[in-house]
Amino acid sequence: MKKIVVLVLSIIFMVIVLIQAWMVTAGGAMFDDTALRWSGNLGKIVALLFGIGAAFVMARPMIAMGIYGLAALLALLTGIFTDFTDLILWGILAVALGVVSFFISRSEVQVEQVQLGGYEQETGDSQSIPF
Repeated sequence: MKKIVVLVLSIIFMVIVLIQAWMVTAGGAMFDDTALRWSGNLGKIVALLFGIGAAFVMARPMIAMGIYGLAALLALLTGIFTDFTDLILWGILAVALGVVSFFISRSEVQVEQVQLGGYEQETGDSQSIPF
C-alpha cells in the first residue's frame, strides 16, 4: 500500500514540477534572465528524477531512495541559490518520499528475514533456501 502511495505522489509531483519548470524557463527567456532559465532547466531535471524514483519504488525502494535524495539535493540547492524558490518545497517533499522509500525497503528486509527464519526453524537446515 505504501509503495502505491509513493508512486502516485511521485507522479503527481513530477507533473507539477515539470509544469512549473516550463513556466520558469519561459519567464526567464521572456525577461532575458539567464539564471532563471537555468533554474527552470534544473527544475525539469528534478521532475525527471521524481519520475525515475517512481519507476523504481515498486521493485527497488532503496534505489528510489537514492534517486529521491539526489532530487532533494538538486532541488534544495537550486531553490536556495536562484529565484526559483519553489524548488525548496519540492526538495523537502523529495526528502519525505526518500524517507518513506527507506522504511518500505527496511520493512521488506524484515519480512524476508522472518520468512527465512521460519524456514530454518522448520527444517533445521541453515544452508538451503527455498525458492
